[in-house]
Amino acid sequence: MDDEPPLEVKKLSKTGAVVGSIKEVEINKLIGYEVKKILEEKGYLVEILPAIIPEAYYSDVFVSIHINSTDNSVSGFVISTPYIDYSGKADKLKLAIIEEYSKISRLKRIDNVSKNMTHYYAFNSSRYKRAIHLKTSAVILKMGNMQNSKDLLMLILGYRQTAGGIAKGIEKFIKENY
Repeated sequence: MDDEPPLEVKKLSKTGAVVGSIKEVEINKLIGYEVKKILEEKGYLVEILPAIIPEAYYSDVFVSIHINSTDNSVSGFVISTPYIDYSGKADKLKLAIIEEYSKISRLKRIDNVSKNMTHYYAFNSSRYKRAIHLKTSAVILKMGNMQNSKDLLMLILGYRQTAGGIAKGIEKFIKENY
């Protein structure tokens, strides 16, 4: 196994979507901490992890949030499970988040999952030590498109609703599976 962080992690401080002075990482933090707040108020234990996650990190749920940056005519969100789901529950997590997130965000799901999503470094414990445990139910969610003004406004001005959709999806999954 490679102790070196994946190239994606090395580039995080230098890359990420940017529109004007708005950085993807700042929106991700805003929404991520709101999801944490919502779930903790309901009694759940929630951790916000750094880009380099703890070795063999285990949790009931792992949701990696991101934002797309593509053609400005594209609106919607993309969600993916790992290429191989050893937890046996990632599809249920994905469906719960799709249901709740699409209701609240009013964004449509784009079924255009890339290999980079299904093989996301955090899902790949056979290649990286700093990846989630195989039995952790996981998804990667691209919450919208920063290049699309409607999506960007929803992500910034509606960040509480956006976070609420993610939190409701996670809670639905936990209630139905644990």
